[in-house]
Amino acid sequence: MKYVNRGDLPGSDFSFMPAANVWTDLDLSGVIPAPGANHLAHLKVESIAGAISFREKGNINTVNTADTQPTSFDGTDLWLIIDANRKIQYFFAEPPPADTVNISVRGYWTD
Repeated sequence: MKYVNRGDLPGSDFSFMPAANVWTDLDLSGVIPAPGANHLAHLKVESIAGAISFREKGNINTVNTADTQPTSFDGTDLWLIIDANRKIQYFFAEPPPADTVNISVRGYWTD
């Protein structure tokens, strides 16, 4: 396996206003090429609005989530296993954010 560093990104890959209290899919297939099953994605998450949880799509146990706290400018680095469809899920607790969440895929492990 090798790590693919996406280099000096010009901006975020995803920027959105997340819904509160619902696990929502995030499709990484536009950024991470197939095959993607059981590979690791390296994400940088920026949210000044509140804490966000991430998980591999299909996981249901809270012990298997990666959680962020509100950040300012530096963001939080996360490593997540991605499924074969290259999807993960995120969850934002109440109240819904008043600001966008920015996510960059900094790199990923592949065969």
